[in-house]
Amino acid sequence: EFPFDSPVAHTELADGWLVEYGGWRYALIHLGERFGAFFIGGLIVTLFLGGPYLWDTTSLNPYLGFFIHLVTFAVNTLALPSRVITYSFFINNFIGNFPFFFLLNG
Repeated sequence: EFPFDSPVAHTELADGWLVEYGGWRYALIHLGERFGAFFIGGLIVTLFLGGPYLWDTTSLNPYLGFFIHLVTFAVNTLALPSRVITYSFFINNFIGNFPFFFLLNG
């Protein structure tokens, strides 16, 4: 079969039409795809999930509103220790292990 049995261009058949582009044109295509996905996600959240705010917590029981805010704060800050560990390894790669040797073996 002529169009699909090319002995030379196996990568073009595997990668698809994006093989034709490179550099800033390739980046613009990917940027457009990511922007479209972000826009559709925001549109779905706004139309079907009530927008960026779930509900007004002041109309609820004050303890329930406080609990919702506390859980939201905890979920948003739980990722911080992993970021600190990641950045410490990033710093280790540039400075070396000596400044952190006593901290790690303390």
